[in-house]
Amino acid sequence: MESENMKNLHRVTLELSSKPFVDTSEATARGVAEHLFTQWMPLIREADAVAVMLWISDGSELLCWSGDLEQEFEWAYWIGCAMHILPRPEHPTKRDLLNIHTYPKKYREGVGPRPYSWLKMVISIIKEVGRAITGKDISIIYTFDNGPEFALSKFKYETHTEICGGSTVGGRGAVVCNSTLHADTAKYAAFPQGIPEGITLGSFMGAQFREFSKTFDIDGIWLSNGMGFGRSPWGIIGFLFDKEKFSPEDAPKAAETMLQFWHDITTACPGIRIENRGSNFSAGVEMASDGAPLAELYDDYKIVPPVNSPWAALNYNTGLEIAAWMSHIAVLPADKFPFRFYTHDPWFLNSPWLDRYERIPWDIYQPMAISRLRADGTTQTAERVSFLTCDDTLGRLPDQVPQEVIPHILQAWRTAADAAGPFVWLYPFHEYNDLVRNHGRSDQVLREDLFLGESLQDGFPLNTVVSTDVFRENPATVPSTSILVVPVAAYAGANIPAIDSFLERGNVIFYGGLAHADPRLLEKLGLKQAEPVTGKVTIRSRHIQANLDFELAGDECSDTVNAQPLYTEGGLCAVAASDDSCDVFATAVQGDTERVVVAVRDSAAFVEAILPVQEMDLGNRGLERRNYQEACPTGFLMQVAMAAFGWEFSFGFARLDTTIPRTTIARHDNAFLFNIFARDTTVQMSMETPWGAPVFTGMESRIATRTATSTPLGRLFQHECRLFVKSEDTEVVSASIRLPGCPEYRDRRYYIGFIHADITFFPPLGVEPEVIVNPYDNFRKGDILDVKPVDTPAGPAIQLHDITGSVIFSW
Repeated sequence: MESENMKNLHRVTLELSSKPFVDTSEATARGVAEHLFTQWMPLIREADAVAVMLWISDGSELLCWSGDLEQEFEWAYWIGCAMHILPRPEHPTKRDLLNIHTYPKKYREGVGPRPYSWLKMVISIIKEVGRAITGKDISIIYTFDNGPEFALSKFKYETHTEICGGSTVGGRGAVVCNSTLHADTAKYAAFPQGIPEGITLGSFMGAQFREFSKTFDIDGIWLSNGMGFGRSPWGIIGFLFDKEKFSPEDAPKAAETMLQFWHDITTACPGIRIENRGSNFSAGVEMASDGAPLAELYDDYKIVPPVNSPWAALNYNTGLEIAAWMSHIAVLPADKFPFRFYTHDPWFLNSPWLDRYERIPWDIYQPMAISRLRADGTTQTAERVSFLTCDDTLGRLPDQVPQEVIPHILQAWRTAADAAGPFVWLYPFHEYNDLVRNHGRSDQVLREDLFLGESLQDGFPLNTVVSTDVFRENPATVPSTSILVVPVAAYAGANIPAIDSFLERGNVIFYGGLAHADPRLLEKLGLKQAEPVTGKVTIRSRHIQANLDFELAGDECSDTVNAQPLYTEGGLCAVAASDDSCDVFATAVQGDTERVVVAVRDSAAFVEAILPVQEMDLGNRGLERRNYQEACPTGFLMQVAMAAFGWEFSFGFARLDTTIPRTTIARHDNAFLFNIFARDTTVQMSMETPWGAPVFTGMESRIATRTATSTPLGRLFQHECRLFVKSEDTEVVSASIRLPGCPEYRDRRYYIGFIHADITFFPPLGVEPEVIVNPYDNFRKGDILDVKPVDTPAGPAIQLHDITGSVIFSW
């Protein structure tokens, strides 16, 4: 039964640094391999395939390889940044010396360069031992990192500094994919006579990897930290954008130079298997800021899409993580859907599972609730998982981590989404590529993608994505009870008939700006364009004031934001077409001028995408997110719109420096699975849905005027919901799982505390539960109701009216 449940787990990848190999002996290598595979066997047992990704150095050893196994190379034996990033003070204090970014330290005394023969032995033993323990062939993925962090690199920072550029790695720079090399007379495996002047990095790296992989029996390469996706690995500054202006005219050239890298590396090494991390940002941001040619990489090169970023563990920006990942898997080349979890950091003395996550699996359940829709209407979820890394900064392989993480991974896979969630993001992957490359609209693409990430960070409950390619082919892939979330840029060309057909049966939230909107969309929204407004504006919304309650904190959130022309396509320009053309839920006011920022007309809503910034921000990797005292949380405007369609979340805050809990709602076996990450556990959260207040299995829910208040949330709130209730009375409903009790049943849900309530219960698929009101005598007696599930757009449901007391559903 276990293996059947896990049949979609195609591959487990165990990432491993060089640090566990404390010496060069075969005995040590064998012991490390045995420990590695044994501790992860409960998960490996469920997978079709196993890979080990090796973080031996920083990839410079691949570039430096001469073909001589006795040649020595630098490896990752540092704690901190090996090629220190920050300038060192002239007279460092003891406190200064603790900064491992400036003063890296060896993880063990006496370590130094090792011969390539040791690496060959390690890889051979990993494959041999792995096969013996797991019964599966072991693939080896080798890593290349473009920055200065992991190992000393004479090649990058002395011999060939011309390949380094960018500004996000403290002045050291990072290797840029479209660079070329100067001549070099040293011997290299693929170039025994030296490097010829002007050879592209792609050609050189590909040729070197061709020889390297043959000698060391390596099956693929991992390009780390945005390598191949732009100029700057960790920021939104790129070939087309410097945070002061866009240069759309450079988009074709930027794409061409990056494609040259991919062409050259794959030509020099035919059949090379490339996996990658991406830039941490979304596909649209990569296209808009760097001109990244993702359409060609997906369509022609069939790359494995970038994984979810580990940044969430560092900066808690799960909105950015989820938006980026969903954008990259909306279109899925080669049908590969990877998920990555940050267990240990082998470089910077932290083990995220134990410290950053505090052993709370919010960054497992939330991202693993993500799904995409196929053209046949079926749901696809992640089918491979990797762990960065299995060892820690001191080279240890603590058993505690796999023992605790594996059960959560298995449970997340067992309960993976099997239907569209309540909100479905329509992602214009190929349209964005065209807008940037051929129409100079980087500003629109960047704005829409960054705003969607902000809305997720402000609690918008999105977990399902569908590409416009799939949606055009079959709009019915999205059920009518799901709210379709559409960037304004997607309402164009061949997409319009499909979106219009959905509007006839379901609700749509459009977000973005109207500067380039199709006139037919303006008509549907009851809006028109007016003179753009820029600069500081005041956001007026009864919903924001009512649903973001800072009374316990003794203050309220800011109602102002800076509508910068750079990030608003020239300014805010939406106004109502007439006095009664639409319902206006939020406006932006500047003096006597007012612009619409949230409006609803029939089944269509519009949200102006305003990023929550105040002043121009040039110094950070992304946009500096302001706290709620400094800037209105404009990402919450998406929740203003969703409230018009029956979904309403409210929050009570006890602190001023707080954050809104982040939410995903997935469907599995006809249930609703709520995953809520509350960084601030004092926040109170209330939820209302089109079916009423959700009642969560395994807890008590306070129902007040159709709204369920669930407090405290805890850092991770992860609960099943099968029952929703509407009641005019305040009541506390307790929901629990009860034992079957007799052979005729296998499961039961017991609910207590209803007062004249209307109930909607979503049973497991294919099940017709027995329903007893006010049961007694071990649930065998009571008012047995003759009811059966009825088909609803949200799935089969049992609907009961005017119930007082308790109800048990048995099947």
